[in-house]
Amino acid sequence: MPLAEAQTTAVLMLALGQLAYLFNCRFLNRSSLTPDVLRGNPVIWWSSALLVAFQVFFTYTPFMHDWFATASVGLREWGLTIAFAVLIFLLVEAGKAWERRRARASLAVPTTARLRRVCRVTITVRRSRPDDHEAILALMDRARGVGLSDEERARRGFVQGRMTAELLDRFQDGPGVFVADAAGELAGFAITSEAGGLPPEHPASAAVTAVVEAARGRDLGRMFLYGPVAVDDRFQGRGVLTRLITALSRALRDDFDLGSRSSRRPTNAPSRSTATTG
Repeated sequence: MPLAEAQTTAVLMLALGQLAYLFNCRFLNRSSLTPDVLRGNPVIWWSSALLVAFQVFFTYTPFMHDWFATASVGLREWGLTIAFAVLIFLLVEAGKAWERRRARASLAVPTTARLRRVCRVTITVRRSRPDDHEAILALMDRARGVGLSDEERARRGFVQGRMTAELLDRFQDGPGVFVADAAGELAGFAITSEAGGLPPEHPASAAVTAVVEAARGRDLGRMFLYGPVAVDDRFQGRGVLTRLITALSRALRDDFDLGSRSSRRPTNAPSRSTATTG
């Protein structure tokens, strides 16, 4: 291969490798091998398009060849660099998977020192921020109880369904998502939504119907739902769920009259309950 083409191919490899790593970094604490990596952030598509456009401009514009001693390349060079970019993406994902596995193993049998540190941490409840979303989605995945037996799921509890970054953004635009913050670590979360906008087939509609029927015709006012709710295993037994529900009830009491859990199924929280917010 002539030197000019080799130099162009090297620059192309750097550009496409960076593009692959951009998608790796879309989710730092979970796998990017998911359709969610393509949703929720339109900026990534603008960035990718600009990078490819500038690279094509660099590769095929004659005056760029004169400035940088490069040359046009063919489909073979594009195919090789794309293949290497995909390889980079897969290697980084393998590294992330190994780190997640190591982290889970380190939490499986907590050391005495780690337990003492967790117990000393002050837990505060606040509304979530965009930078909390990765940790919320990761905890949601762990709380689904995948791989547990039915007996273990019944004993420990589990969260139903899947959550995406786009759906989490929609919940944050509603009554809000509340997180229990333990010195920068996510101890738990509670997602809230307004009851009035649910279609009849929505699973949470059963909870709303049960509350309305129990009221026997009384006006309940505006109702919000809380759930899914999850607490990190390391922080269970420290009243995190109680703090979450107390804080969100106080935060929403000026806009709502009643709160209800959105699911009847077991989770790693207590059974469905209602609470007035006044």
